Amino acid sequence: MIEKELLTYLQSTTITVCKNLTTKLGGIGKIFVVQVPTYDSTTKMPWLVLEPTGGTRERIGASKVEEVNNVRISVDNGATQMAPGRECIELAKKAVENYRGNLNGASDISITCSAITGFPGLNGCYRWQFTARCQWTETYSRP
Repeated sequence: MIEKELLTYLQSTTITVCKNLTTKLGGIGKIFVVQVPTYDSTTKMPWLVLEPTGGTRERIGASKVEEVNNVRISVDNGATQMAPGRECIELAKKAVENYRGNLNGASDISITCSAITGFPGLNGCYRWQFTARCQWTETYSRP
């Protein structure tokens, strides 16, 4: 579940670019996996959503498996938050683009990103998004 590793990484307060992102969003509680919870006083735009969209798993040795997963990373913002929303998605892309190394349970991870795209939503809201292609290895275990 690469989205769990990405969530933990993006909520980090010790990595400068991640700290800048959470500050711009309004705290670490503004990053969600799959969907935002019911809207209330604590879930105000802008927020960042991580959505795994599919991938593959291939055995590459007796004890190793390589996984590739695409994760759509998006920022939803309100009608008056166009500039902050765009800044947040650019910070998120800067944080994950060309990442190499380990992320919690995923070892030897490599992340590449698509271009940022945006489209309008209801009542003047806007969504900025990009796709992060995450490729990593892990120890093979029989299902």
